[in-house]
Amino acid sequence: MYSDSDDDYEDDGSYKHERQERPCPAMRIMEDIEYRLKLDAYFVVTDEADKTPLEPGKQRPTDKELLRAFAARPGLDIPQDWRRWRIIRFFREIEGFHNGELDLTGRWRWRYQQLLAKWNNLLRNLAQLRPHIIRTVIRRPIWDESQGRAVERPLVVEVFDDDDMWKTFQARWKLSSSVEFHTFIHMLQDVNRALASNPRPKFQQMTLVDLPPELLAIVFSYASVRNCAALGATCKFLHNVSFDFVYRTKQFILFPPFPPSNYAHLVVESNDLVSLRQDLTSQLIRSRDKCIGEMHFLMQRKDICAKLEDVAIQNNWPTSDFGIENLAAVFTPPDSVEVFGPLYERLGQLLQHLKLTTLRLVAISLNQTLASNIAEHASLVTLISSCSQVDQPLQQRIGSASSVVSIPRNERIRIVTIRIEREEHDSSWYILALCPRLVSLHVIAGDPRNGFTAPAPDAWSSLDFINHLEYLYLDGVHWIIHDLIDFFAASTARGPLRLTHFKLEAGYAVLPEDVGALLRAIHGGSAPLRVLVLDGIAAAPLELFVSIAQLFPNLEALSFLRRETDRQYQARPCQWEHPIYEYAQCLRDMTELRHFSANFIFDWVDAIPYIVNLFEPAVMDYLYPEQRYRTEQEERAGWRRVDGRPFVLPFIAHCPALESFALLSARVHWSCTIKRSATEPFDIVDFPLDTGVDHLSKWLPGLKGGTTWVIDDPRKLR
Repeated sequence: MYSDSDDDYEDDGSYKHERQERPCPAMRIMEDIEYRLKLDAYFVVTDEADKTPLEPGKQRPTDKELLRAFAARPGLDIPQDWRRWRIIRFFREIEGFHNGELDLTGRWRWRYQQLLAKWNNLLRNLAQLRPHIIRTVIRRPIWDESQGRAVERPLVVEVFDDDDMWKTFQARWKLSSSVEFHTFIHMLQDVNRALASNPRPKFQQMTLVDLPPELLAIVFSYASVRNCAALGATCKFLHNVSFDFVYRTKQFILFPPFPPSNYAHLVVESNDLVSLRQDLTSQLIRSRDKCIGEMHFLMQRKDICAKLEDVAIQNNWPTSDFGIENLAAVFTPPDSVEVFGPLYERLGQLLQHLKLTTLRLVAISLNQTLASNIAEHASLVTLISSCSQVDQPLQQRIGSASSVVSIPRNERIRIVTIRIEREEHDSSWYILALCPRLVSLHVIAGDPRNGFTAPAPDAWSSLDFINHLEYLYLDGVHWIIHDLIDFFAASTARGPLRLTHFKLEAGYAVLPEDVGALLRAIHGGSAPLRVLVLDGIAAAPLELFVSIAQLFPNLEALSFLRRETDRQYQARPCQWEHPIYEYAQCLRDMTELRHFSANFIFDWVDAIPYIVNLFEPAVMDYLYPEQRYRTEQEERAGWRRVDGRPFVLPFIAHCPALESFALLSARVHWSCTIKRSATEPFDIVDFPLDTGVDHLSKWLPGLKGGTTWVIDDPRKLR
């Protein structure tokens, strides 16, 4: 009944825990719940494996082996037992056929026949075990509507007279150990009632190919590339529809012959580092030649090249950045011209055949050839660089350029995301010299705790992109930002700034006086700042708020998250230095402020004592989201509401344009919108417990799995 599908894993046994960026509707019933719980279990087992030392000569188990061993543990906690929901799914699928409502996978006859065969075998097996089933009385919490809480009551349930017999039954049907027998019987009874009400199954009549191509295109847009290819291989009609989606993206990956974690063993155990280096280099060249062959094939297929919009070139070979001892002595570095030169040359030829909008570089060393090919591409809009570097000759050319004309530049690139691995003067900054007309930039620290620093001063004259930026997200800056202040000051000396959206997020806390100096540097460039997010400030003095209001009185949104100690590197609710109303008074001159959020500390019990009485059903609601215990009266009474209204009232009084407010840390704890009308001064519509974050996405990048700023009109980036 339960099966841990191999489709959940890559060929090397690693778990596919990454989901698509675009929201995708669940194909099967309870798929989202199962995914969430299995992901929780994945983090548990991988954390345990990382903390467990390996025995000499043994390799770390794969994710598949770890998860399957975890699933076999007896007495699993329900919040981590994704297998439980596969059992519930089996019963709900049978009910769905007879009720006429199921999921996007469809109510097909062949699917019902498989379920029915398993159902009949299950009933026959239970009939054989019926003589060993007895009735007993247990005490369980039962929801009492009159008292508004769960009360322990005696309950007559069916159990096996022999626990070993129940365990044997569980093993045969691969039932979760967290499912008790009387719960299992209750599920069976629900199915029997559905079958009695609707004895004849209702099969689906319409097939996928009956839909018009326009609707099919929407279906394919939600599927992964692998699913698009599998679906398109079924018939010519679906192949024609899927063609646009299957070949919209392409990855060229240089795979090593071993996981990077095993590389240290090769170095330590090798008796001949010279021969090991030669062997690894030859394998790298074979991996490179395979990518070159794929590029050559695409150049022969003009129909595929016409569809490609997103291309990634990714080097999965370990480099010296892994910190492995003796690695540089045996491995050809990734910026070696003789190794990677032919690959970059063929990539440049391929780019001439494509009309890309997005190019991704992962662990690639950018040289003059590749930079020139990127600069010459006519349709490129987005460039994403992760762990990539700029080789020394190109760095010197950018740093010593007497004129930006001598640098290869692409003025059509509007969106860039770079991930910086090194703490000081990472060469990834030089990539931005190729993009003088950037509109949106997202810089991410590889190590959020240590953060990153500003680019090296010798490149400042070539990094004139800062004067054209409108959206800037610095995700994980170093807590000392003096060089960043100097960088902005040098940019404002070159000309005015266009910055409208700015988020500064630090690992460890930045001093408020340094933040003030940075904001003054931005103000010195006459930046028309409309949205400001400061995450990771050491303190919240009133002087800083007064300064923000004076420098940028036209702000539409302000978010401020302080750190309580100098060792705290992630936002948490904390105590601020002054009463909340004093901060609200500092913002009274900001007549256009529409949103404010902060990490004011609050006590859930003090906010609403009623939550104490409802704690138990609150947990039940988390574990069983399809079962709702609250009544209409409880909804009106504020069921499970964390009331943040005392926090928002001072800001409503001093900020006449305020439309939304949020209490948050790493997540949103409470948010609200403020409605104003001629008849009523204001009305607060709240969203308790992280349920209304969608309306905050335009003010707070990085929320709820998001990345960078939500741009209202992407057309202007073209």
